[in-house]
Amino acid sequence: MKLRKLFMAPIGVIALCVSSLATADTLYTLNLGNSAVTGTGPYATADVHWVDITTATVTFDSLSNGGYLYLMGDGGSVGVNVNATSWSFNNVVASNSIAGFTASTIVSGGAGNEDGFGAFNQTFNSQVLGGNGQGGFSNASDHLAFTLHNTSGIWASSADVLKGNSNGYSVAIHAFGCAQPCSQSEGAAFTGFAVNGPVSAVPEPETYAMLFAGLGLMGFVARRRKLKLS
Repeated sequence: MKLRKLFMAPIGVIALCVSSLATADTLYTLNLGNSAVTGTGPYATADVHWVDITTATVTFDSLSNGGYLYLMGDGGSVGVNVNATSWSFNNVVASNSIAGFTASTIVSGGAGNEDGFGAFNQTFNSQVLGGNGQGGFSNASDHLAFTLHNTSGIWASSADVLKGNSNGYSVAIHAFGCAQPCSQSEGAAFTGFAVNGPVSAVPEPETYAMLFAGLGLMGFVARRRKLKLS
């Protein structure tokens, strides 16, 4: 009886780890730019965090590469292709950590084309704070996040939240290349659009540790049983 309990313990640990891995964040790296983006990628990341079967957060962050920081702004500041028939969103936030940039109001652009990469069923636009016009470089962000709610079904994991569009892309940004050190007064060196390449799940380090511990304990139990039967 004790041996059975000892054997069942690591199974429980492994089951917990598998569940944790299933709900790990999915990280999209935007490393493919259109012809207008003359800098070197990757340009940004988009992290999808599964909250529950109908809720997920999506967080875009700018990256610095090739001497440029790639800010997000204007029409189609970010775009996603949601894996649902209907959905809603809230908690939309955008910020820029660099002095001199004015905060933007982020509004839904509905379905829209991210130049050269096809249509995305949910886009967000940057507006001048308190105004109706689209915000350009001076209103660009280096961080943009929102929460999605599936109103037509469920998402089993973070990998289910988004899907590829007709061209196979799930996330996009309207990028402004800002020469480092980035300054609002110098303006953008170029602007264009970028989308994701390969997708990867990002499990938490402690999940790996638990999984290895469970596997190790199962190996120990198996050896004990073999010795007892011999």
